[in-house]
Amino acid sequence: DLNGDDLITKNSKAIGIYYLVELDSVCIACSTGELLLVQISSKRAECVGAVDAGLLAMAWSPDNEVVVLVTKNNSILLMSKDWDIITETSIFPNSVEDLESISFASVSWRGDGNYFVCSFSDPKTNGNCAQVFERSGVFHSTCESIKPGIGNCISWRPSGNYITSTQQSQKHNIIFFERNGLRHGEFDLRISSPAIIEAIKWNSDSDILAIWIKFVKENRQSIQFWTTSNFHWYLKQEFQYELSKQITAINWDSEAASLFQIVFADGQYNQYSINWELDTFREQSPLNPSIIPVIDGTKLELTATRYAVVPPPMSAATLIFDDNINCLSVLPNSFNICALLANGSIYFTSETNLATKNPKIKFSIPNMISILKSNEQIDLKQLRQIEWISQNQLLAIESVITSEKNYNDCIISIQFENLTNSDTNDSKFSQIKIKKLIRSKLFNQLIRLNHNKTTNTIIVESNIGEIFRVKIDENEIQITNFNFGFDNINKLSVPCSWIESLIIGGKETIVALNTRNKL
Repeated sequence: DLNGDDLITKNSKAIGIYYLVELDSVCIACSTGELLLVQISSKRAECVGAVDAGLLAMAWSPDNEVVVLVTKNNSILLMSKDWDIITETSIFPNSVEDLESISFASVSWRGDGNYFVCSFSDPKTNGNCAQVFERSGVFHSTCESIKPGIGNCISWRPSGNYITSTQQSQKHNIIFFERNGLRHGEFDLRISSPAIIEAIKWNSDSDILAIWIKFVKENRQSIQFWTTSNFHWYLKQEFQYELSKQITAINWDSEAASLFQIVFADGQYNQYSINWELDTFREQSPLNPSIIPVIDGTKLELTATRYAVVPPPMSAATLIFDDNINCLSVLPNSFNICALLANGSIYFTSETNLATKNPKIKFSIPNMISILKSNEQIDLKQLRQIEWISQNQLLAIESVITSEKNYNDCIISIQFENLTNSDTNDSKFSQIKIKKLIRSKLFNQLIRLNHNKTTNTIIVESNIGEIFRVKIDENEIQITNFNFGFDNINKLSVPCSWIESLIIGGKETIVALNTRNKL
């Protein structure tokens, strides 16, 4: 209780929290100016400094050697990790007139720690602007002025090439600036309803941008994950929550680039491993059109690479869904697709003219024929890594909340009645009725489910690298240890984000690749 220990002023709020690895301590900056250091082991707190004017923002350099503090009297204060003042400079270095105090500020460092950018409310324009400073505190540049000003969020891409912020005019955009302040492109978030951008965060590899968005009128919020290729931005994943499930912070792990973290107001902490997945049409036939599906928000881009080479972001055909796509699966020995959407519904498509053998004929878009929605038996938002293993059966990993309010994982089998065709012009697709749900035993955490569509082998990997074979009986899911064929080996040396069962030399073998690209 920091208030009870008289360490902070009454009604003070934390405006910045950061974990210092070397000290095994948490640094807390308070709105009333206090800087606190809380030791994790002893849980003791001490006040290591105070700024009389009060604080608006705090940001530590990537090497934890320098901390930037933005004060309420329009100054930027740099301190060392030993709490010595390095320099203090005005946030308006070229202004000679007295200006009103700024009411907002946020800071982001470049990945190498040589520069940082400060976004703040500009009393001269009544909007936000951003300025770049060197590590020593010397002013470097001002970001190009835009109307009606940049948003409250700012994040410097760790690789160093772009400063990222937001802009709202007729639509919501993510905008980019170079270090010299010149604007360098943008992309549209494709938001059709009023929204507030709460945070934008780059992962340490600079290849995934996470965006936290609140849709107040729709009483929901989402975390979206964007990537770029060929000068096009793709929306690859979205987590949706009701506003009542209050999110307090999002962030990427500073070392493991694929680990993403969400903290909720009720104390719940979720950690996700965000990894790439390639799901193609793997029919072993000389007539296989080699169709590659690509997820981009509500659109599924399809190209039969056997017949046409269409460079992304273009495609030979496009299938548009009702909500953003989170993952998909292809039915073995067919050209049917099922897609799990962010709103917790699963769509199933037919293969109408999808596998045309005439290279001069553009293959048509498959029909959406059936839809499976959440009900009292199952919340489809809790599913991930779906596998369409047979015409009437899906397999997936399901997150389960235990009586101790912890999250565990299980394998779930969803058996449903036969799919029926539906007119693609009719928005009311045929609803699928679930015939049977079968759940496996609970695991602490499962990180990968894999179905070999050729051998029909199903395997699953735990968070400690154990590989299990999955067999589905009429009323039970059997989980057995995978036989590696060696006496003292029953798991992978490290957990791997990609696994596959293959037949090599007549023997079933596991091939795995970890996040450091070690095979």
